[in-house]
Amino acid sequence: AEADQAAPRAEEDAPAMGEHCVAGAAETLRKWSLEGPPGNQRAAAGALAAELEAHLREQQSAVSELDELRQERDVAQSTATRVGEEARVLQRELEQRREDELRILARLSIG
Repeated sequence: AEADQAAPRAEEDAPAMGEHCVAGAAETLRKWSLEGPPGNQRAAAGALAAELEAHLREQQSAVSELDELRQERDVAQSTATRVGEEARVLQRELEQRREDELRILARLSIG
C-alpha cells in the first residue's frame, strides 16, 4: 500500500523538480545574455554547472526510487494475485469435501 501511494508522489515530484531546475538555469543564462555574465565568469559558470549537476543527481535518485517502488508494487500485486488464486483453490477443495461428507452422511442414513 505504501508503494502504491509513494509511487505517484515521486512520479509527480520528479518532473516538477526537473522543470524548476531547467527554468532556473534558462533564466540565469537569459539574464547573462542581456546583462553580460557576472565579473567572475568561470566561478558563475561553475556554480551554475554544480547546481545543474545537483538537480540531475536528485532526478536520478527520484527515478531510481520510483523504479524500486514500482518493483515493490509489482511484487505485491503478484503476491496478491497468487494468494487469491490459492484461496480460490482451497475454497473449491473445501466445497468438494463438504459435498463428499454430505454424500457419505446420506449413504449412512440410507443404509
